[in-house]
Amino acid sequence: MAAAPEKRQRFELLLAQANIPTDVIDGFFRDGTLERVETSRSNREWTFFLRKTKLVPPDVYRAFCRAVVDRFAAVASIRFVLEYDEAVTDAEIVDTYWPLFIEWAQKEAASINGWLAKAKVETENRVVTVTLLDSMALELAKKKQVD
Repeated sequence: MAAAPEKRQRFELLLAQANIPTDVIDGFFRDGTLERVETSRSNREWTFFLRKTKLVPPDVYRAFCRAVVDRFAAVASIRFVLEYDEAVTDAEIVDTYWPLFIEWAQKEAASINGWLAKAKVETENRVVTVTLLDSMALELAKKKQVD
């Protein structure tokens, strides 16, 4: 297992390779580390596991992901797993990134349209509960295997 300075150094290398601006690094990624990278030769996929102590605003996270994906697009398909220290609550994570999830879900399944975006989201004891507006939305979710 790599030591924290080595993980930080690997993260800094990733940031440099993706041409992330210094002001963005200083403002949002100074506390980050690259924990590990999982690769799959069969489907050319890389998954970057990042750790942070503070939340990254959704627009900054989206720009970061886009920069890394663009940098390595010719080599592999890129995925991210962003892990936070225990000081960041599950509710904070869900509240911050729920709009990004909705955006992703609507791209993956166009039929989701607005019903998922209008859902009520609650987080308690590491469980995220999504409450849909009506039974019709629930039936659509089940039909599309979104439930």
